[in-house]
Amino acid sequence: MVLILLFGCVPSPPSPKTYYLTHITVIDVIQGNSLPDRTVAITDSMITALGAAEEIFIPRQAQIINCQGKFLLPGLWDMHVHLGNATRTALPLFVANGITGVRDMGSKSFDSIQIWRKQIRSGQLTGPRIVSPGPILNGGHPEQEYQIGVNTVAEARRMVDSLAGLGVDFIKVHGGLTRETYYAIAQEATRRHLPFAGHVPISNSSITVTGEEAAQAGQRSLEHMLGIPFARDTIKAFQHMYPTPESLHQLFSVLVQNHTYVTPTLSVYQIPADYQALSLKQDSLLKYVAPELQAFWKSQIQDWPNRNKAFMNWLLTARKNMIPSLHDAGIPLLAGTDTGFPFVLPGFGLHEELQYLVEAGLTPLEALQTATINPATFLGKQGKLGSVEKGKLADLVILNADPTISIQNLHLIEAVMVNGKWYDRSTLNQELKQVAHQVKRIR
Repeated sequence: MVLILLFGCVPSPPSPKTYYLTHITVIDVIQGNSLPDRTVAITDSMITALGAAEEIFIPRQAQIINCQGKFLLPGLWDMHVHLGNATRTALPLFVANGITGVRDMGSKSFDSIQIWRKQIRSGQLTGPRIVSPGPILNGGHPEQEYQIGVNTVAEARRMVDSLAGLGVDFIKVHGGLTRETYYAIAQEATRRHLPFAGHVPISNSSITVTGEEAAQAGQRSLEHMLGIPFARDTIKAFQHMYPTPESLHQLFSVLVQNHTYVTPTLSVYQIPADYQALSLKQDSLLKYVAPELQAFWKSQIQDWPNRNKAFMNWLLTARKNMIPSLHDAGIPLLAGTDTGFPFVLPGFGLHEELQYLVEAGLTPLEALQTATINPATFLGKQGKLGSVEKGKLADLVILNADPTISIQNLHLIEAVMVNGKWYDRSTLNQELKQVAHQVKRIR
């Protein structure tokens, strides 16, 4: 006898039995194909079989989840978040939005990150996979608790060694470093076989380490497109900031040669340009945002009303205009939101970021790649993550509509699987209710 489970009533399948997703359309994010009427077998947390319905043998007494009319996507990654700012309450929000992995880009306590990772793996806490650098290395005397001041070459080397001893996944560099401390960090990180990523050093509004130099030094990703000049077809008043075609071609060639990724974080430019409208739009979701994070937002936006609106709109347009050029040059992009900073809603913000990338000129498939196979490849985990294939981890999202037709269909999540645990729609709704309850209780 075959046990068929109706989709709306799917319980968490007992591990390690194999169960089967049947009649589902698999989105191949690598080749860009939609594969209809597939059967996917999952044992524990692994994809153990995938093929056309007639190719997969389903034994008697098997657990079957009928996915007729559903679409299967690899779990999404948000590659720029600040978990320390977002707080522990944000972790289930990522899963509820189909995000099965995040790259933390700097938090005060790496010990907290380690505890959360352990709790997520054990099933005590709902949350995504996490890679993290611990605190950020910056110059001067940072006021932010999630940054460490590094002002000499000796300090730079010592801090890299200290973080390596803690077991961080990579080193995060910031814009206040001097040229000398930046290169000392780069050299020591390389010696310790630790990747490093982040900002490029900037002094008095001038770049002291260019994007080209950062790529040659081994920096794995340029965040917020820092180090990338502006596109030419925007506002004439700012044309002194434009690169020549020759210099842009040279930069792109160096980025490609050094396998340097770019994280656009268009939200960072979109939100300040239109934050009043966005804040009203997001009011209904503030019940999921911890009071501590909301207070941090307020402290960050105090000067926003005084900013030059024309410049902010120019900056947004210039950054969006650069997206097709980067993509066409073969520079891999990573979807990242800067979650933890004003009006980026944990989890929900990634859907907005992918929409901004589509508005900037990417196709829905290309935008999806920035949150699936590109992060997996960047992390060196493309053999385990980033696509729906036999032998890979079953970090999966099931949707009620095709996201390659419209990126907005990412909102239509029916189920998520991560860390070997299945979350159907009712379970995801319950997770959201629990977060809202925790936030209310904290208040």
